[in-house]
Amino acid sequence: MSYEIVPQPSARRILRLHCVGEFDRGGQAIRDFGANTLRETRADAVLLDLSRLHYTSGDELLMAFDIPQFAADQHADRPLAVLLGPHCQPAVQTLLEREAGFTDWRDAKFVFTDEASALDWLSREATPHA
Repeated sequence: MSYEIVPQPSARRILRLHCVGEFDRGGQAIRDFGANTLRETRADAVLLDLSRLHYTSGDELLMAFDIPQFAADQHADRPLAVLLGPHCQPAVQTLLEREAGFTDWRDAKFVFTDEASALDWLSREATPHA
């Protein structure tokens, strides 16, 4: 896993977490890494980039969706977007509908299949922080 800060024209700083390879029940590790990195970078928003992750099943991935809340009170208001790729989209759809309570995965306004839409949404939702 790696990260980068993606500056936006809106002056918001987005923390992009790259998750690559096979998902091996590491939802807690992703959440912990993301929360620590968010505290360290003090970014305004989080993009959980799963576009190159191979994920087929398991509900532990949901832990990673709680990065801002897990980072601490001063970071709990940071928006999080999830970027899906072809190797994880079907399983994440099922996860959202069966485990997260969404009737239709598309009702999860924080889930995207294209990067530009995810970054645009985060730029609009984020509040700049010092």
